Amino acid sequence: CKLEQQACLTGKALTLKCSGLCPCPTAAPASREGKHESCTGQDLSDLGERLKDWFQLLQTNSKENNNSKQGARSSAASTTS
Repeated sequence: CKLEQQACLTGKALTLKCSGLCPCPTAAPASREGKHESCTGQDLSDLGERLKDWFQLLQTNSKENNNSKQGARSSAASTTS
C-alpha cells in the first residue's frame, strides 16, 4: 500500500516483475555487472522526498507506540490500586 502511494506521489508506474516472494529469481545475474547508471538530479530529489516521508512515518509510529504503552501502564496501575 505504501509502495503504491509513493509511486502515485512520484508519478511512477509499478509493474510486476515476478510472482512469488521477494527477491525475484534472475535468469542472468551477471547482466548488470559493469553497468552503473548515474542518478539524475530528479532521482536524487525523489530520494530526499522518500527519506523525508520514511522518517515522518517512523516518527508517527514511534509516537503511536509510546502512547499505547503509556495507556497500558496507566490502566494496569489503576487496576492494581
